[in-house]
Amino acid sequence: TIFFLQAGAYNLEKDAKQRQKELASLVKQPIEIKNLNDRKLYLVQIGPINDYNSARSLRDQLSQKIDEKTK
Repeated sequence: TIFFLQAGAYNLEKDAKQRQKELASLVKQPIEIKNLNDRKLYLVQIGPINDYNSARSLRDQLSQKIDEKTK
């Protein structure tokens, strides 16, 4: 099973690209923007990630890094 960590959902593509840019400095995994055409929604996803435990670990590390940046 392959996992993706969803890092945001945006109505505007420019907002999704901004989030992708911010995340690029925090993770080494690929960051993709997937467009759901029927809803005009842009999903920002990190991955693919090979296993569930790695995905959870990445989520926890990313949350910690984001918390540190906002302090």
